[in-house]
Amino acid sequence: MVRWNVITAQAQNGLFPKMPRPLALALGWPLNALHRGWWRLAVWSGRASEELRLRSLRRTTGAFAFVAHSDRDGAPAGGGR
Repeated sequence: MVRWNVITAQAQNGLFPKMPRPLALALGWPLNALHRGWWRLAVWSGRASEELRLRSLRRTTGAFAFVAHSDRDGAPAGGGR
């Protein structure tokens, strides 16, 4: 199973610009490990009810959309930065 979460996605897609991908992923690994450990502890202690899991999922799941525009001459808007 592929573990694709926001920390991994951000590390791979620009959280650390120009950093080699393996190094960027390595920097995100400790936070991912703490996150998984926290939830395992909650399950083990009986505090991770289905309701809590779903509430957390709703709070941390999102989406975004963007629209790209260009000037009439075809150059990117904003001077091509």
